[in-house]
Amino acid sequence: MASFLSPYRRNWTYERRISIRVDADVLDWLRTRHERYQVEINRLLRARMEAEASSRP
Repeated sequence: MASFLSPYRRNWTYERRISIRVDADVLDWLRTRHERYQVEINRLLRARMEAEASSRP
């Protein structure tokens, strides 16, 4: 894979375009802290998904 891709995009061929509703204050918080806030949303969701998967017996 090309080295210029973000490490969060390692599965970029499997991404899906969706539309979600996010509370305005949450979106503002993400945008002020992360230039690529959509990548950060994906990173946060992936971390939660992996944490739940690793906590299962």
